[in-house]
Amino acid sequence: MSTIEADQPTPSRRKLKDARELRALAHPLRMALLELLYVEGPLTATECGERLDQIPANCSFHLRQLAKHGFIEEAPGGVGRQRPWRFTSLGHEWSDTPERSVPERAAARSVVALVRQRHAQYLADWLARRDSEPAEWQDAAMVAQNGAWLTAAELVEIRDATQALWDRYRDRLLDRSKRPADSRLIQGLAEAFPITGVLSPDAPAYDPDSDLAEAAVNDREES
Repeated sequence: MSTIEADQPTPSRRKLKDARELRALAHPLRMALLELLYVEGPLTATECGERLDQIPANCSFHLRQLAKHGFIEEAPGGVGRQRPWRFTSLGHEWSDTPERSVPERAAARSVVALVRQRHAQYLADWLARRDSEPAEWQDAAMVAQNGAWLTAAELVEIRDATQALWDRYRDRLLDRSKRPADSRLIQGLAEAFPITGVLSPDAPAYDPDSDLAEAAVNDREES
């Protein structure tokens, strides 16, 4: 279940500022484990392994790494080595601006690249089974691309309004009793940024392992 327990403070969004925190999150299995705890937690390493097709020892190691950096914590009810884990924050946010250190910006871009990769996997899965889904869900789902001439302030307005819409339903992640009977877990990813003009069809894709990531290679630390 993912209902907040009586002894657990209501989580809020966590602002990530340390490069080590960001690097700890930039791992495919850790990202999947965190997503799983949002949806079904608290869970033990064994339960996580069963759901993600991973050996419990592997899950246990990466759960401990997430706990080391404060993303999760032990939940009550553990017996022996079977310790359940729960999330500590309801979403994360970070900045990639010039005043941040090079290692921090490189780590942030690695997290963004992983988030986009995970979203692409969810999208591919949806497209593969879309024709077998009920018509109402096929109609409700969206893959939209928009363009407009905007000022920076207007783009901020769209960004904040979009986030506010999602936030209206955020408490359903915390409390199963608030979820409508016909609701389903939805994955969404929004991107909006200035472009310099129409790119050539063969323009190179962004490589997260270059630029800042390459500059920070000597500053990496074991997470």
